[in-house]
Amino acid sequence: TIIPFQIVADILLHNALELLHGWKMHEYLEYCRVRFQQREVWWKGLEENTLDECIEESLRSMDQQCFSSQYYMLNTIHVNAMIYFVMGVEMMTRAKYTVFGDPAMLPITASILL
Repeated sequence: TIIPFQIVADILLHNALELLHGWKMHEYLEYCRVRFQQREVWWKGLEENTLDECIEESLRSMDQQCFSSQYYMLNTIHVNAMIYFVMGVEMMTRAKYTVFGDPAMLPITASILL
C-alpha cells in the first residue's frame, strides 16, 4: 500500500526539483540511457576516454556508469561486502575471538595481499 504513494511522491519531488533548481534530471537520465545503449564495450567501466569534462571530477566515474544495471550491480556488491564485514567483526567480538592470536592470520593476510 505504500508503494503507490511513494511513486506519486517521487514524481512530485522530481518535478519540484526540476522547476525549483532548473535541473534537467529527466533529460540527463535519458542521455545516460542512450550512452549506455551505444556503448562500445560490453562493460561500461572498460571504456576509455568517455569521461565527461563538464561534470565535477569526483563524479565522472559514476557518470561513466550511466546509472545502468552495471552501476546498480556494483553498488549492491559494495554494500553487501560492507554488511558482511560488519557482521564478521560483530561475530568475532561476541565470541571474544582475537584475530592477532590466530597462528593462521599471517599466512592468510599474506595470501590476500599477494
